[in-house]
Amino acid sequence: MPPAAQDPAALPLGTPGPMVPVEGDGEAGKAAAALLAQARREVLVLVDPPLAAAFDLEAADAVADLVARRPPRPLRLLVTDAADGFRALPRMVELARRFGSFIKLRALAPEEAPPRECYLLFDAAAVVHQPDREECRFRVHTRALALARRLQADFEGRWPHAAPLPGVHTLGLGR
Repeated sequence: MPPAAQDPAALPLGTPGPMVPVEGDGEAGKAAAALLAQARREVLVLVDPPLAAAFDLEAADAVADLVARRPPRPLRLLVTDAADGFRALPRMVELARRFGSFIKLRALAPEEAPPRECYLLFDAAAVVHQPDREECRFRVHTRALALARRLQADFEGRWPHAAPLPGVHTLGLGR
């Protein structure tokens, strides 16, 4: 396979392509940033604190660009642990405070069983997927419609029961 096909940043969102394995939270964050730059609709994220920190570090600029576009693209992020999630997402928290109409941060309810998998879902088509939270291995799919539908249903089932991330008080800008 040519080297460009192995680089998640080189893969166009929504077009059929190979699943690309990615090792490590940082590389998964970089792949997420590359796909965020191409997102045209909503982005849904379910992460635990280590992946949240990598997403915050690698993708915060891409998230800022996402909400600066006209029309802005919404991002909803669920973190598995509220306290650790708040500490892991300083740049996302700041963006959510400034652009609360477009960036929503929530934490899973403490009584909810933690998910087995984590994911970042772009335009209901492309996915950065961590099949097992206990392993730092990821798969980047530029177009995985069946997987995306399943993950979107999982996310939408969790979202109404999740609480806003403590400490995120929006300023009401960007409406």
